[in-house]
Amino acid sequence: MLAGIPLYDIAKSIFLAGYEGVIIDEVHFARNWSLHLKAIYDDFPESRLWISDSSALVLRKGYGDTSRRYVPIRIPLLSFREFLNLETEVDYPVFDPFSGSTELPLSPGPAVLEAFRKYRKTGTRP
Repeated sequence: MLAGIPLYDIAKSIFLAGYEGVIIDEVHFARNWSLHLKAIYDDFPESRLWISDSSALVLRKGYGDTSRRYVPIRIPLLSFREFLNLETEVDYPVFDPFSGSTELPLSPGPAVLEAFRKYRKTGTRP
């Protein structure tokens, strides 16, 4: 909810302005969020809604029946290799510890350690 404006009113104004979709993060903080989501979904069936929350369980625990109106998408955690690729645009090969090779695709050092600290703090989700 933005400055006391109901979730439905915000989405309605966005769709009436010609936008095709709305992204709503941490939906459970909006008052009567499930009733508003149901109304938005029903009133704007051609529009797209991306609703996120830290738990899909919260999306199922509302007053409005939203269970059949959304498709849950699970986003897996990024590996450190994937994180490095996004940060550096270098595509490091996958290391197979059972291949018999002892050559690592990346040399350990201070830069890698610093990147790993950043990964641990912010990088497990894309």
